[in-house]
Amino acid sequence: MWCKPAIEKVYFQHQQKVLDVVRRKYAEREGLHIAADGAFDSRGYSALIGKVVMVDLETSLILHTEVLHRSETNGSSSQMEVEGLRRLLRWLSSDGWSISSITTDRNRSFATLLDEMKDEIGSVQHFWDGWHLVKWFGNNLRKESKHKGCIPLSVWYEKLKTHLWNAIEVGEGERIRHIFNTCLKHVQDVHAWRKDELTGKITRCGHPPLEGPRPETITEGTPAFDRLRQLVLNKNLQKDLAKASPRGGTSICESKNALDRLYCRKEIFYPLFTYKLYTMLSTMHFNTLRFAEMAGERRVQRVVDVQRKYFRRTTRMVFKTPVEHLWRDQIAQVVLDARREQHDLPPEDVDLQRMIDAEAAFEEAEPENVFEDTDSDDEEYEEEL
Repeated sequence: MWCKPAIEKVYFQHQQKVLDVVRRKYAEREGLHIAADGAFDSRGYSALIGKVVMVDLETSLILHTEVLHRSETNGSSSQMEVEGLRRLLRWLSSDGWSISSITTDRNRSFATLLDEMKDEIGSVQHFWDGWHLVKWFGNNLRKESKHKGCIPLSVWYEKLKTHLWNAIEVGEGERIRHIFNTCLKHVQDVHAWRKDELTGKITRCGHPPLEGPRPETITEGTPAFDRLRQLVLNKNLQKDLAKASPRGGTSICESKNALDRLYCRKEIFYPLFTYKLYTMLSTMHFNTLRFAEMAGERRVQRVVDVQRKYFRRTTRMVFKTPVEHLWRDQIAQVVLDARREQHDLPPEDVDLQRMIDAEAAFEEAEPENVFEDTDSDDEEYEEEL
């Protein structure tokens, strides 16, 4: 009764602040650069609730999280992500925002959606998220390394993934795949070559001269090289590399989804309206941290390298100074103000009979007329006394 309107009030005020910051950031630019990513409320294929997070890539602020139930997409869980993105794009368009580009995962349905909505939102440049490209390549490279004669591929696993990341960061368009394709030369210990179609204008590796033996070299014609070449030159991968996002991608959305798990745990079932409220809390939490980063208020306290459970590499965890979450106090204050206002109402403004009728209807009983015994005049009361 009290918390829902309080959370919504504070959230919409917070959202307006976010939009004001984004509006100032794009004061001299045309069109937002956004990213979107979806997630479900439960593991596996039993998802009933889905959400789509939209973030501005220039400020790394969460614009909104759209939550919807599977019944809203004719029982299709896979369509919840598409429908959620559709609603977010319409929300931005109705608020007068123009969109220059959007970055998503490799869901082909998103490209179809953008074509369908071209009349509503205009032409929007569509990019693929680099993290999903690297993840796809890494997973398939690990599978290929398990085939007979392909053990050498496991030595190159981390190096090739890093090379793909670097290609996405420094390249643009077709140049990304040209940079990435140089790995087929490098693994053979070939670092300078003649111009060819696979590497475009690039004819040498970008690293300094290497010294000493190279035991990890993969010879052309071996099963390991053939499988690596087939994977690197995968038609869909080569095509998608040219559309890799130059502004980062959905990693911010993934961070938001991870934070959502603290507020909307996948092991617990939540009603739809409750789930929406929790995503609002998570959004305000995330953006508060981001505002502090933008203001330079978060300092690094310590850095810890954690060994990954399934991989040899480590993950670096950075601990920063805590941030005061004022939105929590604001919600509590709105609740207190509402309850104080309720208690301060004059007695004559309270329709007692209506409250009793409503309670009786709920209990399926005959309503009692509380004014029936108060129709007597003052003389009757005096006689009783």
